[in-house]
Amino acid sequence: MPVVTAVAAVLLAAATDKVETWLADPRPRVSVQLKENEILLGLEAHNPISGIAIDFPVLGRIVNVHDYNSPADAVTVSKAVVGVNVPESGNNVEIVLSEVKPHRPVSFKILYEPIQGKKIEVAGMDRWQMSYSWLHAGGTITKTKWYLIANGKEVGPPPIQVKGMVVYPRALSPEEIKKDYEQGPPRTLLK
Repeated sequence: MPVVTAVAAVLLAAATDKVETWLADPRPRVSVQLKENEILLGLEAHNPISGIAIDFPVLGRIVNVHDYNSPADAVTVSKAVVGVNVPESGNNVEIVLSEVKPHRPVSFKILYEPIQGKKIEVAGMDRWQMSYSWLHAGGTITKTKWYLIANGKEVGPPPIQVKGMVVYPRALSPEEIKKDYEQGPPRTLLK
């Protein structure tokens, strides 16, 4: 009988821990609205979030990223563009937030000039990534989720991830390819 009681106590403690962790998860709801030359990105958390990192790919030149948040709702740590940010390029908008309060909408507007001409589809640029962390039981828990850009639905990670892509209207020389590879994609902080 004492063995059964001990096993039951261990199982109950494990189940309680799982339920407490699930209840503590901020479970942010996200929304994406695609408009002509702009993307509206929003999220709202169920519980406090200590940090969020967003990586959002855009086919075209980033004009600006508007932060519509009050510091009382979320603190924007940084906004950056990863890529050469010219009209015929694929760039990533990186946004880092901290101290995100629960039940307060957080929103950004990404203004961009899309790549002109034919529609270009690049594997991995149809979805965006969000990692978020929260404090629980004396530690930090981090989750990473992927969402489709078209409708904001949660999906798995892409087969490849593209950052800082440039579309050239000609073939590059081996020297140009080597130089671009060695430099890597530029990163520009936005104000």
